[in-house]
Amino acid sequence: IEVTSNDIIREIPLDGSCESSEFENMIFIFSQKGLDLIIPLRAVEEDFKADLQAMIVAGTSPRHTKRKE
Repeated sequence: IEVTSNDIIREIPLDGSCESSEFENMIFIFSQKGLDLIIPLRAVEEDFKADLQAMIVAGTSPRHTKRKE
């Protein structure tokens, strides 16, 4: 995934080196540095949503968070 912010272009690889999670209709992508990208699913065209989710799931590992007990 290529992300442009303030004229800085970064690539987020979908090669299994990043983690992802989906929560409250948003997809979060994390690298070793931390949170890299948030994709609000409301901003994705309905016809493309399933393909996007499939690409993220195939190219990242699921992020596991510790639960408070």
